[in-house]
Amino acid sequence: MVPEPRLEPLPPKEAIQALEARGRRLHETFSYKDAWGDEHGGIFTVAKSTGFDILGDVHSSLRDALAEGGTFDQWKKDITPVLQEKGWWGKQEILDPVTGQLVEAQLGSPRRLRTIYDTNMRVSRAAGHWAVIDRTKARRPWLRYVAVQDDRTRADHKHWHGTVLSVDDPWWDSHAPPNGWHCRCTVQQLNDRDLKRYGHELSPKPPDDPRPARRFRDPRTGREVTVPYGVDPGWGHNSGRAANRATTALTKLAAAPPDLAAAAPLVNRYLTEQVGAEYRAWIKTLKAQLDAKMPRPRHQLRPVGVVDSVVLNWLTAQGRAPASGVVAIFDDDVFHWLRDAKKAAVNKLGQPKALDLADLLRLPEILRTPDAVYWDTNKDGLIYTFQPADPRKGKVVVLVDCERKDDKRDVVTLNVARTGGYELPSAFTSGQYDKIK
Repeated sequence: MVPEPRLEPLPPKEAIQALEARGRRLHETFSYKDAWGDEHGGIFTVAKSTGFDILGDVHSSLRDALAEGGTFDQWKKDITPVLQEKGWWGKQEILDPVTGQLVEAQLGSPRRLRTIYDTNMRVSRAAGHWAVIDRTKARRPWLRYVAVQDDRTRADHKHWHGTVLSVDDPWWDSHAPPNGWHCRCTVQQLNDRDLKRYGHELSPKPPDDPRPARRFRDPRTGREVTVPYGVDPGWGHNSGRAANRATTALTKLAAAPPDLAAAAPLVNRYLTEQVGAEYRAWIKTLKAQLDAKMPRPRHQLRPVGVVDSVVLNWLTAQGRAPASGVVAIFDDDVFHWLRDAKKAAVNKLGQPKALDLADLLRLPEILRTPDAVYWDTNKDGLIYTFQPADPRKGKVVVLVDCERKDDKRDVVTLNVARTGGYELPSAFTSGQYDKIK
């Protein structure tokens, strides 16, 4: 008798990675309004956490609960004694660092733990969901707002239920769920066939609201914000896309003048740090797909860095000014690198053909701070060298103004990190390479 197949639920990888990325910046705050809107996409915080050293404990416990499918009751049972031991429990007088006044504040309690758990789980799942939405929007370009239709659902959220708009419609920037504390709404991604099958119709425009947007002012900081009706203060942003906003910002720079992209790391240090965190989460997802023998992705583009001003000026002086200042990588190239590294493939000189996983995860850092940059006269490409953990010299080959088709099947012209591997240091002293810096 053939045994009945047993299916086991898989952990939400994209959501876990989003929560892990936020955990790289533990940020103590006194009020939830100290970090506003999409600022929460790049940090992990708990209000009234200043001075209690609890953020690492709360973050790691939530990460484990998300990965293991734990319930709120299980998480509460595990985290409560940790918080009580550190003194973060009950009502206490604590100092507001902005006003300098002592105020009575509610620290840990079952109700607060429910809010912390619910908020972080919903935001992390939204971030994971939007990572998939952005990756597949060329094939599934529509989103439908879905509200739970019961007596606990806000009236505005019921009104939005069934709204179908393009993934890229600006309405989602302010109305993508969750739209407030304990909001249970979500979005459903659809293609044209789905619309026909389920009888959904595209909305001619976002839902109208004759009421003016509400304005709020935080008396502690003086910060003023505008919030649509139906959205709680602090939630009027796309909390899912906020986790990948640095990559989105760098993508937009691809169409900007190259010198503008080259200056980005100088004017926005956070941008470069967060792009690296988002890139590493993406690489780990691709590796998991490879290990699970899932179908190879095709043509998804990911920005990983910029051509700095020194290299840009050299290329311009040589009559090779690039069309874009952004350096990108494609998912199918990453699959080649990961596969070759897994098979320990070598070239004719016995050198590894691909970067190992540790160095591949460092790619944004390598492009930002290489040991040297060369121009390969044979391949008409840039060579970024770095020192791996052994005597070999690592290299990344960036093809300038490389034309490739993206996931929309559009031809794009970018500087593409095409290959990477290892060479003996002596290889870079030949006449094949012109040193730029």
